[in-house]
Amino acid sequence: AGAIAAMGATAAAAIGVKGVQAASAFGLQMAEVATLTNLSVAEQEKLEKGVRSLSVQFGAASEELTGGLYQALSAGVPKDNAIDFLSVASMAAQAGVTDVKTAVDGISSVINAFGMDASQAEEVADSLFTTVRGGKTTFAELAANIGKVAPLASAAGVSMDQMNALLVQMTKRGLSTEEATTALK
Repeated sequence: AGAIAAMGATAAAAIGVKGVQAASAFGLQMAEVATLTNLSVAEQEKLEKGVRSLSVQFGAASEELTGGLYQALSAGVPKDNAIDFLSVASMAAQAGVTDVKTAVDGISSVINAFGMDASQAEEVADSLFTTVRGGKTTFAELAANIGKVAPLASAAGVSMDQMNALLVQMTKRGLSTEEATTALK
């Protein structure tokens, strides 16, 4: 009985140490996020609360979400819209079977290329996912390559949906996503 109690205490201590380590890591990650903007204490707390809420909502690790938040803010998503944007990216990541940072990258690349507002993230995510569903590509492949073609498509007057429709057709006919974006460029 004494040995079992000792093992239980050891396991509880290990869980406690992991909890402290996770809280410490989250604090460091949020401090990194804060370096991108001049956040007040209230704004920092609001972002932290939002990340924790999304972590529960999507079952995503806070480390993954803070990485996505950092990427979103770095890409120009306003801090007031960052949690909503991160929520859309988290949904896109789950639907597209990828990580949040990758989803943020793809969505923000299109938003920036087409001069869209960060509040249009859901529209962009839906269009990208439609491309994945209709073509032979993955969300991760699309996110990694969309930046090659989106700025040029926008400059040429090609809409986001037209660009994505072309990518669907090109990948369905056998081009890889990388080849299709390069050819379209």
